[in-house]
Amino acid sequence: SLRAMTQTASPQVPLEALLPDCAGQDDEDQEDGDESQLAQPDIDFAELLGPQCVIKRVDKDQKVLGTAKPEEMQRELMTRASAQKRMGACAEHVKGMSRKQRLDWAIDLKARANEFYTASNFDEAARLYNDCLVAMDLDGPEDQVREVRSKLQLPVCTNLAACMIEMGQYISCLEICDVALSVDPDSCRALYRRGLARYRLGDHAAARPDLEAALTVARSQREEAE
Repeated sequence: SLRAMTQTASPQVPLEALLPDCAGQDDEDQEDGDESQLAQPDIDFAELLGPQCVIKRVDKDQKVLGTAKPEEMQRELMTRASAQKRMGACAEHVKGMSRKQRLDWAIDLKARANEFYTASNFDEAARLYNDCLVAMDLDGPEDQVREVRSKLQLPVCTNLAACMIEMGQYISCLEICDVALSVDPDSCRALYRRGLARYRLGDHAAARPDLEAALTVARSQREEAE
C-alpha cells in the first residue's frame, strides 16, 4: 500500500506514524466537535512539516516511487480518512442483509457507478465501486465465493482501476489491479491498467511486462472470437 514518507535530518518515518488520526479507523465514541487537527481545513501540511521535509511515495515493499508535495499528501490522507468512514457506514448498512440481498445491492451499486463513469464523474463512480466491494459477501461455499469474485469483484475492481487512472491516483490503481489479478491473473484490463499506472509513475521497467502481457491476452481473445 502507499505510504508517504517524510525525510528530514532524521531517518524516514511514515507520515501515518506522525498523524495516526488519519491513518487509523474512526473512533465511534468521538464527539462531532472533537475532530482531529487533520480534519480542520486551516491546517497547512507545508507549514506543519517544515521547508526541509521531503515527502516520498513508497510501495508496499518500501520501494521509493517518487516524491509528493505537502498539499498532495494532505489531500490524499483526507480522502483516505473520508473513504474509511464511508466504508464503515456501508458495512454497517449491509450487516443485517442476507447473502442474496447483499449481492443484489452490490449489483445495483455497480450499475449506478457505471452510469457515473460514463458521465465522466469518476469521483462518484469510484465511491460507488468501493461501496460495492464492501457489500460483497465473500464467505460461504467455495463455488459461490468463486462466482462472486469472478462475476462481480473482478469487473468492479477493473472499473475502479479505470477511475483511479482518470483521477491520477496511480498507487491506488496498482493496489486495485493486484486484487483483480488475484481473481484472474490473465485479466487484460487489470494488466493494462496496472502497466499504465506503473508507466505514469515512471517505473517503466515494471510497466513493460504488464503491457506486453495485456497485449498477448488481447490477441489471444481476438483469435478465439474469430
